Amino acid sequence: MRPALLQLRDLTVFVLVFIATRLMFLPFLVIPSGYWEAMQIVPSVPGFSAMNSALAILQLLHCF
Repeated sequence: MRPALLQLRDLTVFVLVFIATRLMFLPFLVIPSGYWEAMQIVPSVPGFSAMNSALAILQLLHCF
């Protein structure tokens, strides 16, 4: 197999995994869980708002 084709395949796999995890899994499963589900289980733990803000900022950075 040629090295250029292997690099193209690696890049394609990376892009698909990046889109699946960062642009689909994070905003639809992780961030809502941190905001609503975790706050219903343990409502007054320090750091929840800081962690959730960091996750939201991370999501915004992934979109740019």
